[in-house]
Amino acid sequence: MPALDEKPALYPDLQLDYEAFWFLSDSRRFTMGGAGPIPISEIHHYAEMFRIPLAQRMSFLRKIKAMDRAYLKFSQSKPDEESSGRKHNLH
Repeated sequence: MPALDEKPALYPDLQLDYEAFWFLSDSRRFTMGGAGPIPISEIHHYAEMFRIPLAQRMSFLRKIKAMDRAYLKFSQSKPDEESSGRKHNLH
């Protein structure tokens, strides 16, 4: 399947951050304009709930916010802006 051939490999040390992003993604709010960002309060609660050490929380926050910005940019792109015509499939 060509789409799977283009799927990038995920570094093993980012697996937990990737899973956290998709878990946290359910907490975003949706409006008439579409998906909103994941609230920082939700990221904070997640870090506390899963006992992410204080020294690692800023890095965790930056990674989640970076993935969120990429997700929002991709989800807000118009289908005709995609060069291949494929449907969005991030997860």
